[in-house]
Amino acid sequence: MHVNKPYAQQRFQSDIAETAYRYEKSSDLDFDALNYRAAWLWHYGPRVSGTLEANRAQSQVSFQDTTGTTRNTRTTKNYLFNLDREITAPSHFLFGISQSDQSSENPTQAAPNFQSTAVKSGVRYVTASDNWVSLV
Repeated sequence: MHVNKPYAQQRFQSDIAETAYRYEKSSDLDFDALNYRAAWLWHYGPRVSGTLEANRAQSQVSFQDTTGTTRNTRTTKNYLFNLDREITAPSHFLFGISQSDQSSENPTQAAPNFQSTAVKSGVRYVTASDNWVSLV
C-alpha cells in the first residue's frame, strides 16, 4: 500500500508491505515480514520545514552470520526528525536527530542487537535557481 497525500503545505507519505517467505523443504524457516515507512513532510510558514519519519524493515539473518540453520529474523526500526530553518535568504540552518534500533530473534556476534542515536546540525546555501550546498 502506498500513500502520498498533500494537504495545504504538508505532505503525508506511507508505504506498507507484507511479504511471506515460504520454503518448500525447510518450513521451519518460514516467516512473514512487515515493512513500512511513514513520513510527514511538514511546513510552518514559508521559512521553516522538516520531516518526521518512522520506518521498519524485517529480513532473515544470513546463514553466514549464524552458527546453525534455525530461523533468525532481524528487525530494524529507524526514527528521524529533520528541521530546515531559513535564516536569511539564501542561508538555512539545519538540525536533525535520529534513532536506529536493530534486534534479532537470536542475536549473534556477527548480527548483534544494537541501538544508536545521532544528532546533526549544519548550514545550507540555496541559490536563486534552487540549487544548494550543505555543510553538516
